[in-house]
Amino acid sequence: MPSASPTFAAATPFASASPTSTPTQTSTSVPTSAPTPSQVPPPTSSAATWIKFHTTRGIPAYGVSWSPDARHILVQAGDPHGGYPVLGTDLVDESGTSVDWYPLLGFASWLDDEHFLLCSSNETRPGYDWTPDNLWLADTNGSEPTQVQMPRGTQCPAANGHGAAAGGKFLGKRNGIERDEYWVWSDGVTSDVRSGFAYNWSPDGSKLAVVHPFEPTRGTLGSREILSWPGLDTLWKEDPPNGGASVDFDPTGQFMALPGDETLADGTDRFFTSIVNLTTGKSVEVPATNRSSYFWANGYLTTVADSVLRSYDSTGNLAAERSAPAGYPVASADGSAVFWVQASGDDPATSVNIQAGGTLRTVDYPAPIYYAPILSNDGRGVALNNNDAFYLTWL
Repeated sequence: MPSASPTFAAATPFASASPTSTPTQTSTSVPTSAPTPSQVPPPTSSAATWIKFHTTRGIPAYGVSWSPDARHILVQAGDPHGGYPVLGTDLVDESGTSVDWYPLLGFASWLDDEHFLLCSSNETRPGYDWTPDNLWLADTNGSEPTQVQMPRGTQCPAANGHGAAAGGKFLGKRNGIERDEYWVWSDGVTSDVRSGFAYNWSPDGSKLAVVHPFEPTRGTLGSREILSWPGLDTLWKEDPPNGGASVDFDPTGQFMALPGDETLADGTDRFFTSIVNLTTGKSVEVPATNRSSYFWANGYLTTVADSVLRSYDSTGNLAAERSAPAGYPVASADGSAVFWVQASGDDPATSVNIQAGGTLRTVDYPAPIYYAPILSNDGRGVALNNNDAFYLTWL
């Protein structure tokens, strides 16, 4: 069954993404290979002012959600040991101060810079059988939340930061295959209910990725479809459906990356990443390995494999190849900043290298951190999970 909210960012341990599925290719081009090697400049050291934020009640058990403009952050509190996933949510401003507390409301998602959605449950007993029975609209001006009328789902709606939110409902399984339905809400109006699981929005809010499950599995695995918003018209669909759940839009929403693999005749596996042009429907493969990961930044799809960065343009041309800064990469949604987290094995991170604007600088963490940083869309806001609190900074 899908997670409660695909947009509310819970802190995750350091890990590398491995390709797991094969994307469809409407038209495949062969990339040229004309790399221009370049070196990442040595990092300079700079300080950051970190604010240790404790929630009004409980601990920040279910992560945080940055406003699109990074001026506010929502921190959800719970009591995992007592069995309460949602005790409430703090609205925090740039000074690190809680300006509002929403008791028993959680799994927030931002509609725009000033408005956000929260969910509450009619379930009052402790336990993790938490259902989003009620939906509330709140704002950064301190107004009382108002209830929103929307079909009742089994996960909180995921907003796109541009005025719309996708809700969904898990309908159970038939022959072991998950069945889901989804809808989109905007300005008090709900679209028709459709089959499928709303997976994620493009950063510009103009496209919605939907997965249509067709295999018995833990989680959501199926054929992928990209729809326009507004309109919910199909822009791209896997044909034939190969199966997968990962969809990674570039910051413009014009392209997406899909991890893939296939078993060759000799029994070996071939790994690749496809760049799909959502305007033309054409796609191109770029090489990958079973240990590689990738991210969008500064107009390129950059793969990371064996400490080597390879940047490809939207047509699959290899534009640059260079050594990676030490660490694990986390890119901002707008692609303007890449955080290289300094962690090794099971050891916590104590600093991060931040690559932005052609420079690389090192920022020390306020404490040893075991989780990846949660960034605002522009990479200016940074949240670090320290188990009982969050460290916050605005760079």
